[in-house]
Amino acid sequence: GISISLIGEKKKAVVDLLESTNAAILKMINICLKYAPIGVFALMANMAGANGPDVILPLGKFLITEYAAMITQALVVYGILLAIMGKLNIFKFINRVKSVLIMAFSSTSSAATVPLELELCESHMGVPLSIGGFSFPLGSTVNQDGAGLNIPICLLFTAQIYGLSFSFTELIMIVFMCLIMSIGAAGIPAGASVFVLMILGQFGLPTDAFGLILASYVLIDVGLTTVNICGDMVCTVSVCRSEGALDTKVWEPGYDPEAAHAAAKAAK
Repeated sequence: GISISLIGEKKKAVVDLLESTNAAILKMINICLKYAPIGVFALMANMAGANGPDVILPLGKFLITEYAAMITQALVVYGILLAIMGKLNIFKFINRVKSVLIMAFSSTSSAATVPLELELCESHMGVPLSIGGFSFPLGSTVNQDGAGLNIPICLLFTAQIYGLSFSFTELIMIVFMCLIMSIGAAGIPAGASVFVLMILGQFGLPTDAFGLILASYVLIDVGLTTVNICGDMVCTVSVCRSEGALDTKVWEPGYDPEAAHAAAKAAK
């Protein structure tokens, strides 16, 4: 990457090739997801026929565990980080950026939410656009906390269905691998589901349970994307505060972010 950036205009062909390859891969994933319901139905029918209603209770526990992990990540982990580094209350922060979180929840795409983050970063968060323009697109790609939570839970869910167990050492290895893999998850709907299937094969687990996971994935993905986007904003605001770049008047009592946003749009 450094070498390509240093060769001037000659890099255009390489950059165009990489961008086209990335677009083609994302398009391929979208095509697969478009026809995935057919395969999901077949996998679910096979598993339901073999195991009957016994799979329903583990699936319910799986969804509860997913949302318990996501709520803990958002309110406890992000809350402590924001309180220590950003000197802000997590509930006040969530209320301020709720429009961005609603966008993330409804679109299930980190990449699709970036434009709204950039639009509101100065008026609602006090983050300079020069910093937000770097941090938010980068975060939508590499900050996939939701995927880091989701992949190991999916793996343990599958192991539970088939009566398998892991040693403590294996669990540590699973968490480490999932954290590394989550960085590569695409910021598109169900982007992490590809890695779920990969890691099931890596640990020799049957992939039949993937049908159940994928069938309920839309219920999970809305939360995962919201956690990812919340993490992007919390980290950006916290770093800005620690570096003295945060516009603190945005967080003072009586400040109206909607009026500031409207004024900024009118000025443009």
